[in-house]
Amino acid sequence: MRKTGSAQDSVARQRIDTLLRDVMMSLFAAGALAIGVLWALESRLGLIDETARLTYPAMLVVFVASAAMLYRWPNTVPLARWFGFLAISIFLFLELIAALWRGGPLVGNYAFISLLMWLPLAYAIALFMLDAREAPWAAGALFVLIASVSAAYMLRDGTSDSGDTAMLINLLTSHVVLLACLSGLVKIKQALFRAEAQSRRLLEQASTDPLTGLANRRHGLKMLRQAAEDHAPDRPSAVILCDVDCFKEINDRYGHDVGDKVVLAISDVLRDNTRGLDTVIRWGGDEFLIVVPQIASFALREMAERLRVCVSEAMADDEVSPSLSIGVAEMGESESLERWIKRADEALYLAKLGGRNRCVYARSTTSGGTRKASSETEIVAETVLDAEAPN
Repeated sequence: MRKTGSAQDSVARQRIDTLLRDVMMSLFAAGALAIGVLWALESRLGLIDETARLTYPAMLVVFVASAAMLYRWPNTVPLARWFGFLAISIFLFLELIAALWRGGPLVGNYAFISLLMWLPLAYAIALFMLDAREAPWAAGALFVLIASVSAAYMLRDGTSDSGDTAMLINLLTSHVVLLACLSGLVKIKQALFRAEAQSRRLLEQASTDPLTGLANRRHGLKMLRQAAEDHAPDRPSAVILCDVDCFKEINDRYGHDVGDKVVLAISDVLRDNTRGLDTVIRWGGDEFLIVVPQIASFALREMAERLRVCVSEAMADDEVSPSLSIGVAEMGESESLERWIKRADEALYLAKLGGRNRCVYARSTTSGGTRKASSETEIVAETVLDAEAPN
């Protein structure tokens, strides 16, 4: 559970890229459909020009290839962003040049009027698809190109029609307003991204032990309640309660810094040797609680013993070689959360009493969650042949 702020931002970025990938695939598919319809319609009505005869099939290939690339290689989102933006921008810019320099008035010109409807798409794609730091520059560069070509057209030999000039000025001023609006949306997107990342960091901090990065007791109780709700005879839940043997002596002899290193090392071993659906919790100073949902009894016993052995092996070459005492309890039918943890704590106590560095398994309570009369009949000590006697 140990994640830095940058790691949290990375997770947020991955989620956004996944969402963006889906949106981009839809966009490219819609673009391919639109190009296909326009190509067929204009060819049939005789409205297609020489530029469109080249750009339509090229754009169709670009859209289909981009959608296929994103589907086949999801990690190509950054490349597809620029690929899509540049392809659409080049297509529209070439169409603009062709429409302006073809000759004849722009007012009433089908090619130019249809282009006016499509030009804003390039800005939207830049500010929506590109990285927030790159998008304003890309959209601004495109606007400068459009404005330069339009100005050159209006200033050519003073022969521009007044209606054409008014239309182009109208076009450029509307683009300025559009860019301002879209830039505002980008800033809102950035603010939402930062707020989401900050919210996740705060949530992570509230549920994480600062030393080990494991779940803290508060979050652990939440996971315990969830495991209790999910418990069923065919999907039993269990807890493994671990305590570092002679931890007070380690702190007294070597100091708290060494004690912290021991806690860190053991937390890493527990994290690495549990399943993805298990939750390792720092329950107290030197106590760890592992919530183990949906596990068979034999697998639970094997896990507890493996954890004990792995901790001993991992620390064997250190100056300080701590061991674990472990209490294990499956949840009983209709058993309360408090009683469930209490039985694991009783099993841990017997492990300590029996010589430490061993696992003790607590039997489930009888139906209804009532406690059996004798703790000796309720708790069974697992004999650990290779356990060393405590110093």
